[in-house]
Amino acid sequence: MGVDLNALFDLSVETDRRELFECLWRPWRDSAEGKVFTERTYGLVEAAYRTGLMTEQNPIRLLARWARMAPKDALAEAQPHAPDVVSVLTDGTPLDDLTSNRFFLSGWGSFTSRWAPLVQSIDVLATAAEAGGVPADWAERGGTVYVTYGLHAQGAAGPLIAAP
Repeated sequence: MGVDLNALFDLSVETDRRELFECLWRPWRDSAEGKVFTERTYGLVEAAYRTGLMTEQNPIRLLARWARMAPKDALAEAQPHAPDVVSVLTDGTPLDDLTSNRFFLSGWGSFTSRWAPLVQSIDVLATAAEAGGVPADWAERGGTVYVTYGLHAQGAAGPLIAAP
């Protein structure tokens, strides 16, 4: 059983996108020099939201899939739905030339490394209530969600625990 972060966060709102980003990417853990690369990938949340809206896909599942793809292929999915966001993410670099943009590639590496532990647990983060996930109104109904992982997995499970 899991939750659907897409139902718990209103990703059409900038502050909710930022909160989701802070929970899942955890940029505060970066060094001052490394934080800029993580922060550069914030636009992926909006790109996933817009792409999900237009393609009827869960944006959290899109992010998980993109984290396992080459950046050119992932951003090619997003570009028709969020061209302005993709342009900012890539500094205007054409998708065919992304390998020449070292700044972008460093940011993409931050994204994929942050999402690596999340990808295998995507059902914890993106299961709609209709598919057996926790109902979006669980808190209003006085419910409690227990997310349990062994002590050895706490470093990887941190974003999973912080987000719901």
